[in-house]
Amino acid sequence: MATELTICMPVHNAQEYLQRSVGSILNQTYGDFRLLIYDDGSTDDGMSVVESFRDSRIEVVRGDVNKGGIFARSRLIDALDTKYCMWCDADDFFCNTHAFGKAVEAISSGDYDIVNFVNYLKVFPDGKRVRNEAVFHKDTFSYSGDRLIEDCFRIDSPIVFWSKIFRSELLKKCIPEESVLSYRTPQDDMFYFMMWWFHARKYLNVVGSPSFYAHCMYIGVYGSTVDDFSEGNIRAMCLSLRTYLLSLYNRMTEIRPLSDKELYALLRECSFGYICDKIRKLRERGDEQQADALAGVFHEYFFADGVHAVNGIELFEVPDFIELIESIIHNKQ
Repeated sequence: MATELTICMPVHNAQEYLQRSVGSILNQTYGDFRLLIYDDGSTDDGMSVVESFRDSRIEVVRGDVNKGGIFARSRLIDALDTKYCMWCDADDFFCNTHAFGKAVEAISSGDYDIVNFVNYLKVFPDGKRVRNEAVFHKDTFSYSGDRLIEDCFRIDSPIVFWSKIFRSELLKKCIPEESVLSYRTPQDDMFYFMMWWFHARKYLNVVGSPSFYAHCMYIGVYGSTVDDFSEGNIRAMCLSLRTYLLSLYNRMTEIRPLSDKELYALLRECSFGYICDKIRKLRERGDEQQADALAGVFHEYFFADGVHAVNGIELFEVPDFIELIESIIHNKQ
C-alpha cells in the first residue's frame, strides 16, 4: 500500500527547536508517512540536527537563499506526491502520538478536503500550556458546498494550519504565481488558507478531540512577531500585503463573484486586521509617533481619495470593506 501522508515543515534557522519538532513527528504511532523539510537558506546547523535522526522517512529540500515562508511553503506543495498533507512549523510540535492516525482516519472517512481538529495546545515561553478551546462553534459538524468562507468563516479560528489535515490535491490548486512569491509577508499562512478555503468543497470541524498540535507562542522563526516599525519595513510589509490581497481577489473572482462576507474575510485575514492590530498595539504602549507613521503608510497603500480611518477594524461595516477593495482594484496600476 502506497504511503498516503506527507508532513511538511518549512525551516529557517530553527536549530534549537528541531530536536523536539522532528522527534514528535517520528514518534507517532502511525508510521507510514514522509517528512518533507524545506531548508529555506538557513545559516545555522539545523540540518545536522535533522540528519542525526537517521530516518529514511525524512527528505530535505535545500534552498540556497532565504526567501521567506510563502516561498518555502510553495516548494513543499510542489513536491507533494501523497494523497494527504499535514503541516508542522519548525518551532512547534505534535503533542499527541496518535495525531497522524486519527487525522488520516477522519479525512478518509468522508473524503474531506480539510479536517480541522479545533483544540490545539498553546505553549508559552515560560512553559505554561493552555488548551485552545472552540470559540465560535461548539459542535462537531461537516460542511459540503462551494462557499465555505461564506457559510463557515470565523468558526473555531479556521485560518491557521495547525492541527489540520488536507487533501494534497486541494493545496496544489492554490500555489501563488511567481510574481507574488518574490514578496515576503509576516502572514504567509493567511494567503494560502484563504485560497484553500475558497477551493474546498467538503470540510469537517472536530470539537472535543484531544489536542494533537502544540503551537509555541511568541517565537516566530520567520520573524512574524518581530516589531520592526522602521519606515522601510512598514512599506515593505504594506506592499507585500497589498500584492497578496490583489492576487487573491483576482484569482477568486476569475472563478465567481465574491459575497460581502467573503470580501470581509479576505480583508480581515490578509491585510486590514493585521495592520490595525499593529497600530493598536503601538498606541497601547504609548508610541504614538510610530503608530502614526504606520497609519500613514497604510493609508497610502490601502485607501483612496484621502479617506483615513485606521483606529480599529470594529469601526468598519461590510460596505466600507467593499469600498476599500474596490479602491485597491481601481488604483492597482
